[in-house]
Amino acid sequence: MIVTCLYDIGHHDDRILELRYWFEELALHGLPITVCTEPSLLPLFSQLPNSVRVLALPKECLELYSIAMSYQGELPVHRNRAKDTKEYLALLNTKLEWMYRISEIVEDDTFVWLDIGILKHIRDTHRFLDELERIHRQSFDKVVLPGWSEASSFSADTVTSHFFGCFFVVPRKHLGAFFKHSKTVLTDMCTQSMYKLCWETNIWTIIDSCAMYDDIRWYTCDQDDSLILSFPWDAVAAPPNHLLNL
Repeated sequence: MIVTCLYDIGHHDDRILELRYWFEELALHGLPITVCTEPSLLPLFSQLPNSVRVLALPKECLELYSIAMSYQGELPVHRNRAKDTKEYLALLNTKLEWMYRISEIVEDDTFVWLDIGILKHIRDTHRFLDELERIHRQSFDKVVLPGWSEASSFSADTVTSHFFGCFFVVPRKHLGAFFKHSKTVLTDMCTQSMYKLCWETNIWTIIDSCAMYDDIRWYTCDQDDSLILSFPWDAVAAPPNHLLNL
């Protein structure tokens, strides 16, 4: 199952429409996609293929969003002040909760997150979508998370480049633990004075180093076609032994 979302967090209407525009080709490809959105934006997703499921889910009912929005401290120093608002950072941190909630209503074993406007950054969309379909059909032993650089020292004031949040794969068997760890770390970041509310990828960097190092497969790429072109196919789960003997 591919998961994405579209919410209004103070964007101008043209920004919402732009994201919806870039979603069109992805939606028409026929892959099973669940879009989480707020009730007021439901009309934007009418007349789409049956492969697209749209869930009206107010962001205020999400646990991770509520934890982040309860934060009362300063925001990261080195941020885009126009973009990286409290509401935006809170929304970024809800990605795993959407995946977790959707896992309770579908039977898929593989969950793929895609930012709704990802195709804006892709040059060869046909190849990207074909490879995405191939990924979707696989089973994985580990969470697959791309990024640009090797892990470095953590700072809540600077966005990490170790992980990207625009595309990643989570097998069902790790989704519950990943969500639980995200809730714990996000709560600490929002309640302990030495930390700050920050990007979801920073949260995942902590989880990777402290709790799920053996369960996360990292690979290097950029936020473009290389997300797919560099995908580590060795992360695909081996078939059961009884199938190997067929």
